[in-house]
Amino acid sequence: GKTGYDEQYFLGPAEGVGSTGYRSSWWTQFYCILWRSWLSVLKDPMLVKVRLLQTAMVATLIGSIYFGQVLDQDGVMNINGSLFLFLTNMTFQNVFAVINVFSAELPVFLREKRSRLYRVDTYFLGKTIAELPLFIAVPFVFTSITYPMIGLKAGATHYLTTLFIVTLVANVSTSFGYL
Repeated sequence: GKTGYDEQYFLGPAEGVGSTGYRSSWWTQFYCILWRSWLSVLKDPMLVKVRLLQTAMVATLIGSIYFGQVLDQDGVMNINGSLFLFLTNMTFQNVFAVINVFSAELPVFLREKRSRLYRVDTYFLGKTIAELPLFIAVPFVFTSITYPMIGLKAGATHYLTTLFIVTLVANVSTSFGYL
């Protein structure tokens, strides 16, 4: 029998497709994937709580290590190191979160793609938008804890700029995870 990820088995020709080559319009595909992905996020609130708790713990650890840096030569080097850890943590935390979920969903994705139920772009956009609140909350928690602990530049503008950049890094790394 056919097992594993045999492309001919999963991605071979399908019957019953419309004139566009798919069973429904782009917007219908997008809405269905978005809704299903959103329900999947809501289905496991413990996972969300664990991710936020893990983020808070790692942020507290990094903040404790680099607590109260001053702007001398050593402090600037320490701040550089903390920013490296800051971005590295956001990158890998989000890449691995997506890889674990997508690996479990891969057989279903391939089967539904073969059946021409939806396009790859609708799947990607629907999943990304459904998980966006979590991928905004995690950088917010992380930045809100580490930013003041490290002693980075005070002021709402600087904090919000940092939060924006960290959120972008988190969401770009999420996209890399889907690759």
